[in-house]
Amino acid sequence: MAGGDPGHNYEYGINKIYNPPLSILDNITFYSTYFAIPGTQHDNFVSSHEKFGPILVSLENCQGDRRALIWTKKGIRRINVPGYEYNTVEQACNYLLEKLFGTTKDIPLLKLKDNIVSDLVELEKQCFFVNYKFGVLLARPGKISEDEMYDNSEMSPDFEEFLSFLGDKIALKGWKGFRGGLDVELDKTGEYSYYTMFDSDIQIMFHVCPLIPYIPDDPSRKRYIGNDVVVIIFKEGENDVFNPAIMRSQFNYVFLVVEKVPQTEGTTKYRIQFCSRPGVPPFPPYLNDPPVFEKTPEFRQFLLTKLINGERATISSAKDFAQKMDRTRNQLLETLIEKYKAPKKKK
Repeated sequence: MAGGDPGHNYEYGINKIYNPPLSILDNITFYSTYFAIPGTQHDNFVSSHEKFGPILVSLENCQGDRRALIWTKKGIRRINVPGYEYNTVEQACNYLLEKLFGTTKDIPLLKLKDNIVSDLVELEKQCFFVNYKFGVLLARPGKISEDEMYDNSEMSPDFEEFLSFLGDKIALKGWKGFRGGLDVELDKTGEYSYYTMFDSDIQIMFHVCPLIPYIPDDPSRKRYIGNDVVVIIFKEGENDVFNPAIMRSQFNYVFLVVEKVPQTEGTTKYRIQFCSRPGVPPFPPYLNDPPVFEKTPEFRQFLLTKLINGERATISSAKDFAQKMDRTRNQLLETLIEKYKAPKKKK
């Protein structure tokens, strides 16, 4: 399946059967769900820290246990404040600062204006990824190098069957949904692609290499798939081994290798393997041992969840992406805090 480079991580499967429902990592917009709803009272406070930069605290204003969110450039941390120990807002805030930073010294909290709610809802949305683009390459028998996969323009019946399992074939011209950077006006990136809506609110566009026009000496295909965090390799050579080290793009971090299991009758089955670059932690749901699955709706749910979690794990953990996300969140927080900071009272 995949191998040949000890620098990558390989998932071979464990002796555990997957059981739906399957969860996507950090998929709850907590502020929108629990703080921004009518009738829920909460306060927002701001401070700063030498290491973490701007800090925003959202705290429920209620009796008993309080939900709290701490927004920093590292993301949004959810904490429950026990009401039996910390009854007042001041006590609860000190508890949160102690828990996160180990001290309350030199971290004064300033209350923000109440009309910040709608902007915090939008900020939270920007911290979550709701649209995804995954690259898809076809490796014909004996054609397993990066150039051979990118140069291939054939669409085999098995490959098309797998694509139809992942999503729907759509005409790009005039397409109104998430397009994943593909051209939807002049067919410059091909006439068709594959797309799906997952869990009612997540849109996925597949960058299918053979469907993107091939032009010699033109890197159009790599311009799209080379910028995808997750890439699917549909391998048709039974004895071919995909070596992830051959992929030269700095953005390709997670690879799914798929091959159809040869059989004469019965349900179509796929053998799969995941591999990832250093810096990507293990991400659920985990593969069975052996990692062979029937082509069922349950397997499709499993596979799409795994692909999404692979990208989320990469974005939040891999150094190249995590640092960019830190800078983006830091800038968004600073802008929002400055906009809603209550004016100081004149002495």
